[in-house]
Amino acid sequence: MANSFLGRCKYCYQTKVLIKNTHIIPRCFQKFVKDDDNKMTMITAGKNNGKEVYNAFWDSGLLCADCDNSFSSDENYTYQFFKQFRDQAIEPVNVVKDPHGITFQYDIDTKRIKRCLLSILWRMAISKRSEFKNVDLGKIAVLLRDGLYNNTFMKDTFFPVSILSSRNVNNLKAKVLSPPTLKVKFQHRFNYVYIYTLYLPDIVILFYASQQMKVNVQNIGIKEHVLLEVNQENGELMNELLSGTFKNLNDVPRF
Repeated sequence: MANSFLGRCKYCYQTKVLIKNTHIIPRCFQKFVKDDDNKMTMITAGKNNGKEVYNAFWDSGLLCADCDNSFSSDENYTYQFFKQFRDQAIEPVNVVKDPHGITFQYDIDTKRIKRCLLSILWRMAISKRSEFKNVDLGKIAVLLRDGLYNNTFMKDTFFPVSILSSRNVNNLKAKVLSPPTLKVKFQHRFNYVYIYTLYLPDIVILFYASQQMKVNVQNIGIKEHVLLEVNQENGELMNELLSGTFKNLNDVPRF
């Protein structure tokens, strides 16, 4: 088999045939940013002159076919929600306004969304591709794998994930997909928490990574058996967040 070889799968830990093209960021997510010629633009930190590619964000020798395919259903489910959100084709069941912005609440399966997003974080962490060199989880990458594999990832303190909307920022519908390029670190008592940011058009995903999440996570992240929240921060806060990736928001390729 030209596109596979025998090795130890990093997810199931079994010695099996490993596939050559494991997608770190799912191909369905790349549909957001591909043009009519099936090309997309990748942006790196502080630059707007991203390179055009046809297919990206895959790595080899990571997973067997069974484990790679085990994420597909949740990836497609998450993609469909993001697509409906971008197209404003899904109505929130509730809208909450406060001085910081607006929170949209949706009645969808939060467990499937979080599993999909954490699986992407884990694959970025174990990938050898240069695009993900800043996603360095060290030893806690094993904790993330174990939580996904053993289905214990929905605890509030387990790698919280937040979803933000950027569609209120200068009508920013950027035709780019940007992997995490910057890592924010803050200290809470004796514990460090790292925040990684993944950008999709109209969507910003925040991953909170820590060996022991001791900070107050009551209002952070995707919860089980509650509505999914998408937070749309006010323009000033979101501009500050995006400025770490896009050197000049006005120059970013638009739809």
